[in-house]
Amino acid sequence: MKAEFDKYNFDDELIANVQRDRQPRIKIYKPDFTAVVLGRGSKADSEINLNACESDDVPVYQRPGGGCAVVVDPGNVIVSIVLPIKGFANSRKYFDKISQLLIEKLEEIGITGVYQDGISDLVIDRLKIGGSCIRRSKDYLYYSTTILVDPELKLMDQYLAHPPREPEYRDGRSHGNFMGTLSSIDESITSKKLACDLADVISSEDLVSLV
Repeated sequence: MKAEFDKYNFDDELIANVQRDRQPRIKIYKPDFTAVVLGRGSKADSEINLNACESDDVPVYQRPGGGCAVVVDPGNVIVSIVLPIKGFANSRKYFDKISQLLIEKLEEIGITGVYQDGISDLVIDRLKIGGSCIRRSKDYLYYSTTILVDPELKLMDQYLAHPPREPEYRDGRSHGNFMGTLSSIDESITSKKLACDLADVISSEDLVSLV
């Protein structure tokens, strides 16, 4: 029997507000917890170490978007965007538009050298510093990315198996050898600072331009 996990519902209010007034919205936040988050179609028994999660009392959630399992902790910054878009077409176009906006805004606050690889990863020097997912509904598009600022990278190898799918640029590397952190580039960058800085530079006009 398939295991049931709590829904990752931390962006539900954001989605509900966009459905209500049809205005694009963004939420930028630093998690205050450590958890494993499965993608909508993830298979827990092949993507995560359930015994380790249970032993360490780490909660497991399932998000509405796709992709493979991830670890989130207070060293991450989560950027969630909801757009009032009808239908299910052109997901890759929206991945590209949102990724480009985030790359431009990161550069604006002094974080340079970020580019998009795979389908929607944010990357610096072949190291993944951000992974994202999209969920489409009949009346909105939900996008969420987790940016690695100063996370405990060792937790990824502890709680996650090697993913069943991976982008070509990963080249089979382990989580520890594949993931990068912004704090390793500039130790003055913290998750709290990045969340505040991004909130300052992303405007409502930027969000409207994505629709």
